[in-house]
Amino acid sequence: IVSEDNVFDFFEALDDPLDPANERSIIPIEKAEGHILFVVGEDDRNWKSSLYADIAIKRLQEHGKKNYKLLSYPGAGHRIDPPYSAFCLSALDRVLGVPVLGGGQCCDSC
Repeated sequence: IVSEDNVFDFFEALDDPLDPANERSIIPIEKAEGHILFVVGEDDRNWKSSLYADIAIKRLQEHGKKNYKLLSYPGAGHRIDPPYSAFCLSALDRVLGVPVLGGGQCCDSC
């Protein structure tokens, strides 16, 4: 989808990671020996961050792993910037060469 400002929003175009056709793209995260920190912007429009973190955590739990922590931020987009940073709803994607929607909402600490 392209907005009237020519910003690309490809959130709904991403393939279902649980579809058997995409099985080869699954990272065997349960093999990780280090600690894993998931930082999720719940309004991320670049990736389905909440979904991907949930899938990874479920996979870890199924293998008896507890070496992870989830930080999930409602209203945050793809960029998780320090407080009082400038809010950026979209940014130029260096690979695609077009502006893409990052999501998120401006808040009091922006």
